[in-house]
Amino acid sequence: MSDQRSTQRGPINRGLSFFVALTAALAVLFGVGCKSDMRPSPHGKMRVGDFAGARDMVEAQVEDDLSERRYMLDRMRAGVLNLDAGDPVRAERWFADVYDVLRTQGLNEDKTVRSVVFTEGVKVWKGEPFEQAMALVYYGFVQASQGSWDNARAAAGNALFYLRDFEPEEGGKPERRIDTEEIARRAAAYEAKQRGEEPEYADGDEYLDNGYVAEENNFTMAYLLHAISSQQLGRDAEASDYFNRVVKLSPQHRPLVKRLRAGEYNTIVVVADGLGPRKIATGPGGALSRYQPIDTTRTPARVSVVGQAPTEMPAITNLNAMALDHRWNNLEDVRVAKNVLGNVLIAGGAIVIAQGIEDESFEAAAIGAGIAALGLLFKGTAKANTDYCDVFPHRLFVAALNITEPNTDVSIDLPDVWPPSSATLRSLNPPLTNQAAFHYLRVPTDRGLDPAVIEPTNEPVTQPIPEGNLP
Repeated sequence: MSDQRSTQRGPINRGLSFFVALTAALAVLFGVGCKSDMRPSPHGKMRVGDFAGARDMVEAQVEDDLSERRYMLDRMRAGVLNLDAGDPVRAERWFADVYDVLRTQGLNEDKTVRSVVFTEGVKVWKGEPFEQAMALVYYGFVQASQGSWDNARAAAGNALFYLRDFEPEEGGKPERRIDTEEIARRAAAYEAKQRGEEPEYADGDEYLDNGYVAEENNFTMAYLLHAISSQQLGRDAEASDYFNRVVKLSPQHRPLVKRLRAGEYNTIVVVADGLGPRKIATGPGGALSRYQPIDTTRTPARVSVVGQAPTEMPAITNLNAMALDHRWNNLEDVRVAKNVLGNVLIAGGAIVIAQGIEDESFEAAAIGAGIAALGLLFKGTAKANTDYCDVFPHRLFVAALNITEPNTDVSIDLPDVWPPSSATLRSLNPPLTNQAAFHYLRVPTDRGLDPAVIEPTNEPVTQPIPEGNLP
């Protein structure tokens, strides 16, 4: 009997060795596949105001093949840094490619946006919805900088796509909006409820595809750019509608809108400050992504024109607020349901393997190993992608100025910030036409990381959306 059992265990052990090797290979394969792209960061040069150097670094990394996943990301970064460096013409060359893809591809039937496009069977990164909206508005800045207010208006309009709201308004908004992890939990719960009854819902996509309401977005900067552009084009009724939307979204900008409505300006200045949040993997098995603020400064900016009283500018866009709002994030990384399924398969496979060994059944052990391998496959594909546009600013400010003298300097500083942050637009002149001039300026800042958010964790996001600095 002992010899017989020894003979039977031989093929079992050989079969198990095969499937152990298979599962190990899968684990290694997916572990390698999830490594981050460790390209040099331009942040060091940006912090000291060397935007041209940061631009050159990023341009040297650009992928030229549309089938490469980073095609859009590289162009987005290069476009932003060229505008930071004061070269809107060079920025336009990069943003033109970004604009064409965002405008013509990836729009869903309900006017919400997709995070990736397929080209030649390859997924090409398009960014989170808020990154797409920022890229479109930046293209509008490029156009306005060159006096093309019609193209600026079109870019702003394209940034006002619809958002997916999984927590529609019913008697008022809750105190704290749900995050992507909560959406994933709801998808997993839906999947569990449907399992065995309606197999076509086994991946939870029914909830993700139908559990939301498509609604207008709240990107205040896009509404304001559209309003100003419309006004410059003589479309006063349309401009008024968009100004009304700005005031509704951000009442603190009522004085700015009043000045704009009255036409008491001939120069628009947009100021960018700080670094936007970074994207990290979090949640079970790193299946989710979330944005971690780098800069949490909330002080207003101050603009000073020679011979005029200084004016304080509250931020009109806060990227931390957008990144922490589930409506501005895509569903590509909401895969907790898939990850949970992977855990179930691995646990189930282990049980079947153990039972097969106990029963001395090669077939049962092989099936169990196969189930476990499939579980690893599910878990491997559930890893979140952490690519993000790391050169967007933390905040945007807008000032409406009246430049009456040639060679006028305009200074911008952030009071009560350490280390001090300031920049100057030099030698501005009154516009030569009846249309306003547009200037963009990025304030260099060496503010360090917030110590509370340096290290990634797997804890749920508990930071409230900053008050007073609406998207």
